[in-house]
Amino acid sequence: MQFSLLGPVRAWSDEIPVPLGPPQRRAVLALLLLASAQSVTTAALRERLWDKTAPSTAISAIQVHIHHLRKALASGGGSHIDTYPGFTKDDVSYALAVDPGALDTTRFESLLDASEAARNAGAPASAVERLDEALGLWRGHPAPELQSTPYVITMRRRLTDLRVDAVRRRASCLLDLGAVTRATADLLELNTEHPGNEKTVVLLSNALCRGGAHPRALRLLSTELDRWQHEYGLRPAELVRERERLANGGAMP
Repeated sequence: MQFSLLGPVRAWSDEIPVPLGPPQRRAVLALLLLASAQSVTTAALRERLWDKTAPSTAISAIQVHIHHLRKALASGGGSHIDTYPGFTKDDVSYALAVDPGALDTTRFESLLDASEAARNAGAPASAVERLDEALGLWRGHPAPELQSTPYVITMRRRLTDLRVDAVRRRASCLLDLGAVTRATADLLELNTEHPGNEKTVVLLSNALCRGGAHPRALRLLSTELDRWQHEYGLRPAELVRERERLANGGAMP
């Protein structure tokens, strides 16, 4: 059985979708999958689902969701949710173990590691293939069924940061391969989706210069420096150095 959290929560077996029920039930499944086979107490599930807005029926609702998830997973012939008793209802724990590679978040990070190994071995084309595969796993906002509790916010930020870094790494490899147009397009889109990242701006300015758009690269850096000065009263050293280098006709790295 396969599971996906890089977008709406899904499960399928032999390419057949497993019906998981309403959004909150899929949210419970997501939390069990994110625990990586470690047991999670009912109290922790309640906090991660609702934080301080948990209803009085939270524990019974979680128990009902676990019951129906067990039936759904069994229908797919796949994973099993284990229960570990506790002294109180809050202490009861649940764990869901899945096969390595059955969860897209795990595959995503494994592919990132493989791409880094390929690039370090001097194989940027292979690194791009791994990064294409990794980024292709994304289908939208991670597990949108989950409310934005502190736990979920941290999880989403971490995954999003990894995705942003993966796009940058792929663009860098593409530049190594001379695929300037594709790298520039990827970085322009990334800078629109996640503006203000110094590493993205510097790499984009490099890509623009390699494509013959030196004035545009200088304007990009100047605009970004002005924004930092206006919003934060700062001028990031990396952006300053890059602008000075390009303004002085520095060669592309």
